[in-house]
Amino acid sequence: MKLKEIIVLPKRAIPQLESPLYWAMISVVTLENTWPENSDQNCKKTLRLAFHDADPNCFDTTGYEDELFDEKRANLICDFVNEIKDEVDMLVVHCEAGVSRSPAIAGAISKFMFDDDSKFFKSPYTPNMYVYRKLLETYFKYHK
Repeated sequence: MKLKEIIVLPKRAIPQLESPLYWAMISVVTLENTWPENSDQNCKKTLRLAFHDADPNCFDTTGYEDELFDEKRANLICDFVNEIKDEVDMLVVHCEAGVSRSPAIAGAISKFMFDDDSKFFKSPYTPNMYVYRKLLETYFKYHK
């Protein structure tokens, strides 16, 4: 395995991102087709996902079910990580603010890849626990 680092950024930082390392990105937005432009320099692959930053266990999400994080999106992330883990040194995960969805995804990936998610549960992050749990649950159910 080549992947050594997972970083979380806000959407606004992506256009300026440059790295001498080979990297991949999970790009999370709320609305389809609002993904930021990013440098193709050393970026091997990008997974683009759109879903709301919501937890159906805490809020009434009736009518928004298709716009929530789900097992299908979790499987896409697991497959993506499995595909790029030997090709890149760094995985960048971003969402709109870089505070909730992206640290949840980064934390879950860090947990199943390195058995340590602690850096994503410290300030300034407040991971979306629904996304975090759903991603871990899917990984251990289908990908381990």
